[in-house]
Amino acid sequence: MTKKTLTYLSITGLIFGGLFLMSLMVNTESESGSQTALDRLQDDELFEQEAADVFQGQITDKEVSPGTIRGIGVYDRSCVPVDDGLTQCDAGILTEEYDVLNFEYTHDMATEPCLVPNEILTVEITNEDGLATVNRHSRSLH
Repeated sequence: MTKKTLTYLSITGLIFGGLFLMSLMVNTESESGSQTALDRLQDDELFEQEAADVFQGQITDKEVSPGTIRGIGVYDRSCVPVDDGLTQCDAGILTEEYDVLNFEYTHDMATEPCLVPNEILTVEITNEDGLATVNRHSRSLH
């Protein structure tokens, strides 16, 4: 094998390894046994907590219908500063109804940290354009 081929195979292995590790974030085992993130959406106790933070934004990647659904944070990325000390971010929210939704929102990082993986969330979709309010019920599943 040439050096170029070995480099290509190494990079490919790193990419697939990273994707595998990311999938483990969504499909983890709890101490009480095997429970996927989607199973946790059925756990009413997780959603009984009053919302710790509320975010206004828009679902940007899928056609949605108005209503309230449960979700779990998957990612938060593409954070960029905007006006008046606010930050605009894209968060991934795993739902039963839509799989992973991309939620674009603006927030004050000093008072409301970014949405992060494994957080318990309720998504209130206001209209078919994707306007939504996301309520953070906890900062982590673990």
